[in-house]
This record gives sequence, C-alpha cells and structure tokens, in this order.
Amino acid sequence: MTIWPLLDILWWVFVGWWMKFIFEKVRYEVFRIRLLPHFGSVAPQWWLEVNQWQWIWDVTLDDGVPNYSFGVYYRGAAKIHYDNWVGDKAGRAADLVGQAVRAYTGFVGHFFTTFEDWIEAIWDRVGDYIPWWASSLVDAVVKLRDWFPLDIVNAWKSWGTIWAEIKGEVWAWALARFDAARDWVINNAPWVVDWVNFLATWYNAVGAWVTAFKNDPYGTVAGWLGVAWSAWLGVQVGIVDFYNNVWVPFSIDLHDFLDHPMLWLYDQVEDYLVERW
Repeated sequence: MTIWPLLDILWWVFVGWWMKFIFEKVRYEVFRIRLLPHFGSVAPQWWLEVNQWQWIWDVTLDDGVPNYSFGVYYRGAAKIHYDNWVGDKAGRAADLVGQAVRAYTGFVGHFFTTFEDWIEAIWDRVGDYIPWWASSLVDAVVKLRDWFPLDIVNAWKSWGTIWAEIKGEVWAWALARFDAARDWVINNAPWVVDWVNFLATWYNAVGAWVTAFKNDPYGTVAGWLGVAWSAWLGVQVGIVDFYNNVWVPFSIDLHDFLDHPMLWLYDQVEDYLVERW
C-alpha cells in the first residue's frame, strides 16, 4: 500500500469527519447538499487501494453528492492510510533506534535471532538454582574455590595424590587408636574380669528371686517374709476393726480431749447435766 503524504491524509480525514457532521447535524436536504463536498465520477487511487471497487464509489454518489454510506467508506479509507503512515514512520524510527543500539551492542551471533533467544539459551544452560549459602552463581564459584585445598587451587597436587595421602593418614590414625585400645585392655583386663565375675556371682544369688518376683510379686514377698507375714495377717483384722469401730467414731472426741483435757471434761459434765435436768 502506498505511503501517501501526511497533509493529504489529514485532509481526507477532515473531509470524512465533515461529512459525518453534516449528516448528523443538518436536517434540511437543501442545506445539506450545499454544505457537503462534491466529488468526481472517478474514484481516486488512494480510495481504491482500500475499497477496491469503482462501483462502490458510483452507487454512493448522486450527481457527485455523497450519501451517508459514502462518508463511511471515505472515513474508513482515510483512517487506514493514516494508520499505515504512522506504522511506516514508527517502523523507520524503530529501525533507527535498533541501528543505534546495535552500534553499541553489535549483532547477536551464533545463530540466535534475538537477544531474548540468546538470554533464554544462557538460562537453559546455567539454570535458575542458586545455593542458599551463596548470593549468586559467581559467589558460589568463588566460595567453592576457597573451600578447595591450596594444593588443588595452585595445581601443586592432583586429587589422586591428595586422596592417597588422606588414606595413609586415616590408616595411621586407625592403627594408633587400635594400639591405644589394645594397651587399655592389657592394663585393665584383670579389673574387668573381676567385675564381670562379681556381677555373675551376684546374679546367681538374686537372679531366681528377681525372676519369681516379676512373675508373682505377692506370692514371692509373702514367702520371703514367712512367719512375719502370717503374723501380720493375724493382727490385720483386729487393726481394721479398731480403726472402723473405735478410731473413726471417737477420733474427734479424742482429738478434743488431747488438745485441752480440762475443757473437754467441763463440756462433758455440762452436757450430762443438761440432759439430766
């Protein structure tokens, strides 16, 4: 589609809106015909680029006077040309901006069509996970480097050499611990043996009783107490009878008597006299 001059397009836009204003505000046909613009019989090229058909131009004109439909087609064609002009100028401006940016950044290489594709490819390769102990991937790499042995960082030794040395140190440490344990056993074995024998003797003496108590606590304790348990059972009935029949009924009186004997006797005499007389 042709990019027409902006002044021409603005004129077309103005004429289209003027026709719309006349049709909506002027009611009398005579005044409307005088105020509306008149057009020739041949549709202009800019109009045909949008509406395409000459017959539309013909049927919407009456001796060069437009009807309302003509104004709709006219405004539509003018608007499309205006949008086309703006898009063209915006595209040229974008090209100029892109050229200015590329003057500093250069083109995206390695078969990437846009910087977005390039960033996405980096994202896919690097990933979005950052360890909790690092603020960025670079920080994580620096910390890992600091954690490496100096022999690795400075390329003084290989990992194989370091592991061989570590295994030798671990083996020496294990031998030292084994020798220390062996010496301890040699120096303390008699005491350990004596203690084990003591525990065995003690268990042999009480083990059967403890097992019986676990299985039958009452029978075991009763059998162990023997005569003392039988005697307790004999006096138990008397003690319970004394508690229920003597202690409970007279516990309050006994308490008052022991607390203040003279006052208790006075109260008893007074109660007796009152009941008597």
